[in-house]
Amino acid sequence: MFSSRSKSTRTDSKTGIKVIFLDIDGVLNSTRTCIAFDGSPRDFSPKYRPKFDEVAVGMLRALCAALDILIVVSSSWRSQFPYTKIGASLDLPTIGQTPELDGCRGDEIAVWLAAHSEVKQYAILDDAEHMLPEQWPHFVHTDPNDGLSFKSFNQLCIIFGTTPFQVLQTSRSPKVVVEKITLEEEAVA
Repeated sequence: MFSSRSKSTRTDSKTGIKVIFLDIDGVLNSTRTCIAFDGSPRDFSPKYRPKFDEVAVGMLRALCAALDILIVVSSSWRSQFPYTKIGASLDLPTIGQTPELDGCRGDEIAVWLAAHSEVKQYAILDDAEHMLPEQWPHFVHTDPNDGLSFKSFNQLCIIFGTTPFQVLQTSRSPKVVVEKITLEEEAVA
């Protein structure tokens, strides 16, 4: 079901878990990054890994860390790479992937959700609009030309009841916060 990394630290019987259904093309790479990096990623090798949008990956990573959100891969990349490799390569807390079915991506997400009653809150991050009507309030539609923009990230934060600035404050490591406070105190003294 879930990897041992996620199960013990992220499941709370009272609140359940939060997940993001993640597409990759048009979200973590885009027309913009394709032009900037002279091509799009084809895998996670050292040759192609730098072609992912590190700002987009970083915003997603920060949100996951701040709110204990887990990733479920819904991208077509899941047919080429195991979700564990995708998560490890992007340093995202990836716990699974949607099934590959005939039909729309929304159907695949619905099947995955039906099998995981522990999910209490979710969002869908995708550049395609193939979602079911009941999924639209959970859907953040990215522009494939820009991928995960700050505007899209803000919409994602709203779904989870937070703001980008709260994510920034929450996702900072204690060491960084302590160092910042120490520097501010030294400046005052």
